[in-house]
Amino acid sequence: MNCAQCFHSDYAHHGRGHSLTRRGECCIPGCPCGSFEEMIRTIDEELA
Repeated sequence: MNCAQCFHSDYAHHGRGHSLTRRGECCIPGCPCGSFEEMIRTIDEELA
């Protein structure tokens, strides 16, 4: 799954674990993304 903010893979963010929502900043050099944002949550909020 990719981040809704920077579009990098969830594996590129710190804090790999069982939860996609508990991931930290992006590890890609030069990427300003501070935390992983799940695209599914964003879509759900738009439909509500």
